[in-house]
Amino acid sequence: MTLGIDLWDPNHVTLTVDLLTAFLLGLVHGITPDEHTWPITFSYAVGGYSTRRGLFAGLIFSAAFTAQQALASELAHLGLARAHALQGHTDKSRAAYQDFFTLWKDADQDIPILKQAKAEYARLQ
Repeated sequence: MTLGIDLWDPNHVTLTVDLLTAFLLGLVHGITPDEHTWPITFSYAVGGYSTRRGLFAGLIFSAAFTAQQALASELAHLGLARAHALQGHTDKSRAAYQDFFTLWKDADQDIPILKQAKAEYARLQ
């Protein structure tokens, strides 16, 4: 039991707590992936006392995991560009920055990480 939340006792858990827990676990799972069975185990545990809650928890977990993975994969291009720049591989760095900019072309141009990436790219020229 953590923070007064006991997922094994359905009398003390609301749907909001289920969904928040599923979302947070999805984010953590995306950062530190391990076996692919524990998301199913989590959904099964929640679904043990409510099939609908189990389905919602699984859906929210998957959505959080997918969002985290999508963001991480886009930011990986920026990390690769920076790594190539540190190694002195200017051409590879430019290509990785261009890939990053292509992925972020529809983003708000005032996002700090995008502005910083553009400044780094300009210094490569």
